[in-house]
Amino acid sequence: EKFLGSLLTALKTGEQLKLDFVYGSTNHQHQFYPLDGQQRLTTLWLLHWYIAYRLNKLTDSSIIKRLLHFSYETRSSSKQFCERLVKCGSKLMPQNQETISDAIMRQTWFPSFWRQDPTIQAMLRMLSGEQDNKIDGIEELFKLNNDYLPKYWESLISNSNECPIVFYKLDLENIGQS
Repeated sequence: EKFLGSLLTALKTGEQLKLDFVYGSTNHQHQFYPLDGQQRLTTLWLLHWYIAYRLNKLTDSSIIKRLLHFSYETRSSSKQFCERLVKCGSKLMPQNQETISDAIMRQTWFPSFWRQDPTIQAMLRMLSGEQDNKIDGIEELFKLNNDYLPKYWESLISNSNECPIVFYKLDLENIGQS
């Protein structure tokens, strides 16, 4: 709840929010593999995905390509889930008062065993919250700010000098760590 609130405040005000260090290593293809900071990075990716979804940008090949750069290597199910969200997300149509997570789980591309996958469940919870009295999901918080989504999107995809949400990347191999 507090983390999402801080992200929203940064997007609203343009005031920089520093998310501290993300530790990891970079391979020869310049892909970064985080060791620490995965939850923060996943939340940022879900925020990008959600706003792109709400703005009907998931049909734009450049947006799809950008979002597909994020991937999970530890669990193939998480990697597939992220890919399907990007590739099939434009077809999501929540019904009545259905949450985005419920709409996702209703899709034919969502295998039932993913309901037991802890990473996927955590991502769905981050998207829609826990359905209690707290506003602790991206959907819950950002649907209240619907008119500002285009502004938030532009802020998120701006260059690193202008984006209000930043983190420090520390490549462990550059400091003699593996």
